[in-house]
Amino acid sequence: PSAIKPPSPTISAVEPGTGIAGETVRINVSGTGFQPGASVSLNKGDKKIPAQEVTVVQGNKITCFVNIIPDVVGKWDVVVMNPDQQTVTLPGGFVITKKQAGG
Repeated sequence: PSAIKPPSPTISAVEPGTGIAGETVRINVSGTGFQPGASVSLNKGDKKIPAQEVTVVQGNKITCFVNIIPDVVGKWDVVVMNPDQQTVTLPGGFVITKKQAGG
């Protein structure tokens, strides 16, 4: 008999939903089916920003830090991949904005 496949992960919320280019932001991803060892990244076309210090909390929350590279403003997809390669994408789930001039 084959092993029971765990349910695919889902994303219900990303907080905060925005970040400033060139800064590091702590992101909380809420959802279901997250497995310890999951990875998080922000994806846009062929660009990818992997999250650091990814921590899965009770399978329904992930905390992580994203070092947002400069000059990448716009909507980015939030992608969570479990160690078993099951992936969930929240299209446009994170918006990167420009740093305000003079601040």
